[in-house]
Amino acid sequence: MAEAGKVKCKQCQSMVPDKRFCGSCGHGLLKYCMDCGNKGKCDESCESASSSTTLNLKQFQAAKTKQRTELISKKNNNKQSKQSTSTKSTKERTDKVTIKVGLMVRDKGVLKKQRGNWANLSVSRSDSADIVFKLAIEKHSSLDQYFCGSDDYLLLYPDEKIVDKIPSSEETFTVKKYKEFLKEPSYERVKLYLCLEVDFMSDNVPKTYLEKQEDKKIDDYFNSNAADKASDSDDDENIENITIVPKRIEVKDDVVVINADAEAKTNLTEKNYPCPTCRTLFSLMDIETHADECANNAPNMPIIIDDEETFTSYNEEAMMEQMQTEPREETQGTGRVLQSEEVREIVQTTINSIEVKDNESINLIVFRGSCFKDFHNHFKKPWRDRIAAKLCIKFAGEVGRDEGGGVSREFYTEALKEVKQDYFCGVDNAMEPLLTSSHSIVDGKVKSIGHLFASSICNHGPAPNFLAPWLFDYIVGGVEKMFKVLPVELDRESQLGVMYSKVYQASTIELLKEAVVCDDGYAVFQAIGYRALPRSITLQDKEALLRTILLKKMEPYIPFIESLMQGLQVFQLLEPIRSNPDVFRIIFCHSDMLLWSYEMFIERLRVDFAEDGSNVKQLQLSCYRIFLEMCELSFHSENPPFKLGSLLQFVTGAESILPSGIPQLILKFKPPCAKRNNGKDCACLPEASTCASILIIPLHFQTVEDMFQSFCEAFSHVKMHGFGRS
Repeated sequence: MAEAGKVKCKQCQSMVPDKRFCGSCGHGLLKYCMDCGNKGKCDESCESASSSTTLNLKQFQAAKTKQRTELISKKNNNKQSKQSTSTKSTKERTDKVTIKVGLMVRDKGVLKKQRGNWANLSVSRSDSADIVFKLAIEKHSSLDQYFCGSDDYLLLYPDEKIVDKIPSSEETFTVKKYKEFLKEPSYERVKLYLCLEVDFMSDNVPKTYLEKQEDKKIDDYFNSNAADKASDSDDDENIENITIVPKRIEVKDDVVVINADAEAKTNLTEKNYPCPTCRTLFSLMDIETHADECANNAPNMPIIIDDEETFTSYNEEAMMEQMQTEPREETQGTGRVLQSEEVREIVQTTINSIEVKDNESINLIVFRGSCFKDFHNHFKKPWRDRIAAKLCIKFAGEVGRDEGGGVSREFYTEALKEVKQDYFCGVDNAMEPLLTSSHSIVDGKVKSIGHLFASSICNHGPAPNFLAPWLFDYIVGGVEKMFKVLPVELDRESQLGVMYSKVYQASTIELLKEAVVCDDGYAVFQAIGYRALPRSITLQDKEALLRTILLKKMEPYIPFIESLMQGLQVFQLLEPIRSNPDVFRIIFCHSDMLLWSYEMFIERLRVDFAEDGSNVKQLQLSCYRIFLEMCELSFHSENPPFKLGSLLQFVTGAESILPSGIPQLILKFKPPCAKRNNGKDCACLPEASTCASILIIPLHFQTVEDMFQSFCEAFSHVKMHGFGRS
């Protein structure tokens, strides 16, 4: 029996402690060989560790020397490799340098360097101006949340010149060359600047209408003074040194008096600026002092708008008075009613100047009740690239089809009615955009509205004369043009409208302060961003305050108007509108010039009677008498079965007078039909040809009521089934 804690060695058969190997021979308990690594019992060929020979001294020294030599050689190789890598990274690290890039902004007409807006920029010595510019934009965008990297910037030298070449040479800019040019000891002293392109190129920025007029005044002032001085001088070469004398301003009885005596002199070669109060020119050094003195000396001066225009209101009475005083001209023998030669000529010139891409017209099929929707869906498709071409309109399921004729006029009339009802609100003759139509701006419907306006005008359709005057002013000249004529009041339901009326009516400083120093005044000031204290307001601030309130009121409408202007530009109509605002105001805003009157309708109506003395003519005269009575009642009566405009749309396709004129109206009569089988008389309805502006009425009418009823049925038939004849 084996002893406890001992095992039998397989090699020598002796009992040894329970260990991993035999203490006597070393093989019995091994799971693998120490020499060959095989598991279990080793072969006899495998040499045992006990059979290894001991090295003598020389062998040991040789082996140790070889080992140490290999170790030293390995260390030297590693050291050389590390030195090579370190040299390469050091070279790359020393190629990177740090320069400073700041910001320049325009302040009071002069470019100034902003203090504290520096960015340390890590660049390579060989980087060009484009690379430095891109890195500077990225750096400032990451450091300053108010810095807009998407704007157009320029990289400038400290002397405000664009970074392109090395100064005083033709060498292309690099960081290293510029540092050598500066002869600075370190790259950290190299400084460049970013500047907005609009600030740097301020002279090339598009100017508003008011700025252009102001520049024109300044140029005229300079030219007149230079001419006077040049005529008195004997030497023409000294014209450049002519000096002008600004006039002294005095205020007497609230009236500005210009004194010819002068005290200060300004050289013509220096840029001068107008005083905001008296409009006299002064140099940049003197304008601030003079403006303060001039404003203090004229505390009760009335508000003055540029071009010597006073506040004019767009209230209904003023508009009606202006319309009644406007001359109405007619041309005889042309077959067309013209409001004025100027309107006709300019509109016709505009139509003739349209650049159509080819001679083919666009065939547009529309359905009644969705004219504008069909128009928009047709042109929003990407392959409709001939959007400035003439339109050939056809109502689905109807016979009529034409280009610029009665069917087209009918289409534009119906489409404009749909636009007016769905996208505008307010007074019928001065409508404003609906603020709930934001989605229509995004999906292009508002642009299609402008496209429809331009297409109607250029295709001899009716005028969209229902826009508010301020909306048309914005189209003509933007915000500044809209400010030229300030309305008497805005909508009285809003807080802005109430405050606007109070400020407008305040004629003294006491009334003005009383209007603004209240809870509503503080609320309005906060809404419009007015930072000054209401108690410190003066009459000189009145115009600016009115403009600010008006701009705040009109701010939500601006995206709508801008999209509308894009649609007008489809036919390149913006330039003619801005060149002839008085003429196109009649087309886009309410005007009596485009409204029919009963007298004008009768005058332009040509009646085809039968031969004199015939029985048919007697019937025609009797029917014509009833027709005239019906037209007079439809025009003058308060609640007629239909208005005269509906009759005109039935005959011509348009309710109003067309901007390009309208053809002669023709009235014809249709003989009565034979009696029906049930013994009743003829019940034919009136017919019309909108292309030829012909109205055909049956002769069976006996009373005005019968004719009213028959025309109402005819109008309903057209709305439901369209024209059977055109």
